[in-house]
Amino acid sequence: MISFAVTSIAVCFGGFLSNIISDMLGRIIGALTLGGLGIYTLVNAFLNREPVECDRDKSFSIDTKEACFMGFAMSIDCFMVGMSVGIEGSNGAWVPVICGILQMLFLYIGEFTAKHISRHFQQKHFNMLAGIILILTGISRIFL
Repeated sequence: MISFAVTSIAVCFGGFLSNIISDMLGRIIGALTLGGLGIYTLVNAFLNREPVECDRDKSFSIDTKEACFMGFAMSIDCFMVGMSVGIEGSNGAWVPVICGILQMLFLYIGEFTAKHISRHFQQKHFNMLAGIILILTGISRIFL
């Protein structure tokens, strides 16, 4: 729900920004943001720093406060997507719905991965993969 609201606001904000900056500048800003986040993630993985965890009290369940924190963290990505769609001038009414659906899907995939695949790999490897995916996504945003 948080991601839906943030993405909706981002699409409106992106539409406003489209009057101020060019489409290419918007793509470059989005690409640099994703690439920078990917580099930050990779550096933390190489330095063996753990990512921020949502289960702050280590109870192995997410309470309401932790769920809101997680929703806000996940909505940052949706904000960038929504803003990009708004800058490009596309019809952004579908973006919040798609972001919400995909986030739920990826949460379930992540839960499955954590239960079945993670025992064969270290957390560091997953963090490296996430960083690489973010960097490649950033690069692709410039050219696609």
